[in-house]
Amino acid sequence: MPPSSRERLLDAAVDLLQRQGYHGTGLNELLERSGAPRGSLYHYFPGGKEQIGAEAIARAGDQVAAAVGHLLRAKPSVAEAVEALAGLLAAGLEASEFERGCPVATTALEVTPRSEPIRAAVQASFESWLAPLRERLQDTGFGRDEAGRRADLTIAALEGALVLARARQNADVLREAGRQLRPFLQPPED
Repeated sequence: MPPSSRERLLDAAVDLLQRQGYHGTGLNELLERSGAPRGSLYHYFPGGKEQIGAEAIARAGDQVAAAVGHLLRAKPSVAEAVEALAGLLAAGLEASEFERGCPVATTALEVTPRSEPIRAAVQASFESWLAPLRERLQDTGFGRDEAGRRADLTIAALEGALVLARARQNADVLREAGRQLRPFLQPPED
C-alpha cells in the first residue's frame, strides 16, 4: 500500500529539515517534494508549518531512538553501541554527500526559543535517545546521576561531531568521537 499524503508530507518534511533546516523549508517546496495534493497540508496539519515541523521532528527522533535502542540491545557494551551509532551517523552523512544532518539539532538551534510545540518535540526526541542510554549505563554499574551525565555528554559529543563533520565535509571526526567515547562509557571498576 503506498504511503498516504500525510506520510509523504512527514517524510518530505524530515528530509527537508535535515537538508536545509526549518526556516529554509517552505510549504510550497514541501508540497512539491511530497507530491501530496495542496489541500492535504492543512487537512492533516491544521496548525500549518509549525505543526508539521513538530511532527517531523518527532518522527525523526523516533527513527534515531529506534536505532539507539536496537544498537544498545544488539551490542555487548554501551561503548560498542555508541561507536556503532557514530559509524551509522557518519555513513548516513557520507551517503547524502553531507547534505543531510540531524533535523532535531538543526531545528533546535533555529526555532526552539520561539516555538513551544517544536521545543517540546525536540526535547522529547533527545529524551527518547537519552533514556535507553541512561538505563543501560545504570545496568552496567553507574549510579543514576552519573549515568545521566554520561548519557548527556555522549549525545552532545555525537551531535557536535555531526555538525563538525558536516561543516568539514568529512565524517572522520564523527567516527573518532565514537572511538574516544569508549573509555568514558566503560563500566566502573569495583
